[in-house]
Amino acid sequence: MLIELPWGWRMPSMRAVLEARRKAAVVRVEELEAELERVQADLADAEEVLRHRVIGLEQYLEALAEEEAPAMAIGGPSRRKPVGPRRAVPHRGVADAVDAGGSGSAAEGRGGAGGGARS
Repeated sequence: MLIELPWGWRMPSMRAVLEARRKAAVVRVEELEAELERVQADLADAEEVLRHRVIGLEQYLEALAEEEAPAMAIGGPSRRKPVGPRRAVPHRGVADAVDAGGSGSAAEGRGGAGGGARS
């Protein structure tokens, strides 16, 4: 509905403007309702995934606790004092080379030239 003004301009009536705004609002409400349904479906899916992950995490933690429980029950926590730093021990080949190259007294004390206790 257009109203013609005395100077020749045609202007829509207030009723037509309000009716157009109402129609636009109805369309927007329908779009938002559709989006709400989509978001609610996505939320339900995400909650289901979260529920499965929580169950999986609980099962994993229970399995870890079961693995640790028998070890703790059998041996229990170690009550020995912690050992301080240890000194380096030369490898067998290095020790035999030093003994063989020396006066020979170390080799004789072991029962043979360069034999060692394991041979």
